Amino acid sequence: PVLWRARFPMALFDALMARLAVALLAGYPLAAAFRAIPRGSVFKHAFAATAGMASVGWVTSLHHLAHVVTMVAVSYALIIACPRKLGGWAVLAYASAHTLLVHCARDGVLDALCPLVASPDSCARVHGTFHVGEYQIVVMCVTLKVAGFALSWADGGREANSLGKLHANQRVIHLPSPMRFLGYVLFFPSVLGHPAFYSYAEYESAVGDGPTLCAEQPAPPPPVDWSTVARRLAEGLAFGAVHSLAGRFKAECSEGVYLPLPCYLRSALSILKFFAFWRICDGPIVIAGLVPSSQLSTPEHFTRMRDTLFGPDLAHAVRYWNSPVARFLKVHVFARSPRSLSAGTAFLYSALWHGVAPGYFVAASSALYFMHCAQALQSARHLCPRESPSLDATWRLVGRVLTHLTGSFLFMPMMTLTGPETLAMLRGLAYAPYIGGFVLAAGATLAAIISPAPKRPQIDAQVVHKKSN
Repeated sequence: PVLWRARFPMALFDALMARLAVALLAGYPLAAAFRAIPRGSVFKHAFAATAGMASVGWVTSLHHLAHVVTMVAVSYALIIACPRKLGGWAVLAYASAHTLLVHCARDGVLDALCPLVASPDSCARVHGTFHVGEYQIVVMCVTLKVAGFALSWADGGREANSLGKLHANQRVIHLPSPMRFLGYVLFFPSVLGHPAFYSYAEYESAVGDGPTLCAEQPAPPPPVDWSTVARRLAEGLAFGAVHSLAGRFKAECSEGVYLPLPCYLRSALSILKFFAFWRICDGPIVIAGLVPSSQLSTPEHFTRMRDTLFGPDLAHAVRYWNSPVARFLKVHVFARSPRSLSAGTAFLYSALWHGVAPGYFVAASSALYFMHCAQALQSARHLCPRESPSLDATWRLVGRVLTHLTGSFLFMPMMTLTGPETLAMLRGLAYAPYIGGFVLAAGATLAAIISPAPKRPQIDAQVVHKKSN
């Protein structure tokens, strides 16, 4: 019942958004100044951390900044105090619990549960301690960085041949100094939310001081492609302008009134705010040397619309949505979980990382459901002859349309968030997405069972042997 009534006001204060916009644009000259500092200078770490703390304190509050610095200090202390094999998991548990308490204070869970075990005065102090305001993405990003670093530090105590490729390349062999660790976690181009995660090896490449502490040797950053940076900034501003149209459909898709077409338009336009934010953040990241300009077009580092909102299938869209967070979930959650539970564990951690409101869990469980439906639909792919270009193009087009509609629907529970509003939204849509997914999956499964797979052409072994010779 407590989670059912959890609330989160999606509309942030205009003053907060104005400060955020100024800080993001100020990242461009700050990144240029950071790049101008000679490589190998300790001042680079001090500059990265100081600019990062100033950004957090000015955009959010000093109280929020105190939480961030505390998380960095406690995580570093746990890395030193705990055995190397356990240090990564200890930091992951602490940082996740700290972020979860911040979410509980925001969503009203602490206000409902605390009086059951403590006095009102104590509850007020606890709430005041963990309520950091509405813009909590900074604490969330710090969680991923300290946890990812600690797990890579734990991997550094093992031989590379005993680890998978994902973990072997990101091992941290030697523990950095507190200043280097602080500079990594609070690196100013990313401290306000994007990229939410990157490896310590990537940060070493941007700073480039002294011998490497990682298994992989860092390379100096290549020259900046300023035309690409300017284009990404223009794209971000354009996405932001189009996103502002989403408010026109709020009256017909909120507070108990949920009409299908207005809800689709509001959701699809609201998603553009993420693309606007990511595009504006891309420039300082590249200028500072964290990522080369050439990787602005790779889905592994930057989220592209054709891979997500119009992806070929839902699994592809989920894999490349918010690429930095997806990388953390893939490397440090999915790959470290039991194979049978890896997908569910990754989605559960993602939901808890976002918050404790019911809408997050509805979105995560719905994504798993629709991914299973998409897999069932894919099983009927063999019924279409692959040598037919028109049918193959139609199949790809249908896949992208279904991915777009599903992605737009999955974002809606993250807009309603509260239990009653999420249920009202599902009732307003008559549960049509779930019913449609079930009908398509059941029909595809039945068709795949009834229609046998086409026989593959027989290959003459003697002909193959002659060609190979």
